Amino acid sequence: MTRNHILRKTALALPFAGALLVSYSTARPAQTDALQLGAQIVAQGTTNGAIACARCHGFDGQADGSGAFPKLAGQFPQYLAKQLRAYASGARLNALMQPIAKGLKDAEIDSVAQTTLAFTLPRCRQALRLRSSSLAGNSSPNLET
Repeated sequence: MTRNHILRKTALALPFAGALLVSYSTARPAQTDALQLGAQIVAQGTTNGAIACARCHGFDGQADGSGAFPKLAGQFPQYLAKQLRAYASGARLNALMQPIAKGLKDAEIDSVAQTTLAFTLPRCRQALRLRSSSLAGNSSPNLET
């Protein structure tokens, strides 16, 4: 191939690559914003009356170990969102959770539910490493991050 031929192909590919990068970068902030909103609600609550999730369920979703509050870590985000909406509508009754869920907007419920997925992912990776290591016959797997 000649140098001009390569340059022409590159010149034709650049607009497509640029469009791909622009569409990806404009789509990403919404997810990041939702996760940041969810993390803020988990840590601080909202001004509409929803207290911080971490007060009862812990910052890592593991609760306090007393059994009084359920663990959120390991739950699917769709399940958590459905339960929060059920508390808010009154379909699921709980004196503590109903006023908290009523203080959350729909987008906030989705953000909190997606944020709780972050509680689960590190443990999934660790379990996968342990299982992979045992299958491979390694006696001391690397469990860091």
